[in-house]
Amino acid sequence: MVYQIKLLKNSSEILALYEFIKQFPLDYPDYALWLEKCKRQLELGEKKAVYVTENKKIVGEIIFQRHI
Repeated sequence: MVYQIKLLKNSSEILALYEFIKQFPLDYPDYALWLEKCKRQLELGEKKAVYVTENKKIVGEIIFQRHI
């Protein structure tokens, strides 16, 4: 197994991460709304993400933002 940890950098990575997260709809209220908002915030740079790949497939992520 070869794992790589990468900082999300561009729109194609955002889309790939969005598709990965969408696979796990978690039973949170309004999860779909949060997911769309999160994608938009990643695109705007309001949030950042680190993701892990195994053989070029996303297997995990951390999404974060600075709180002031």
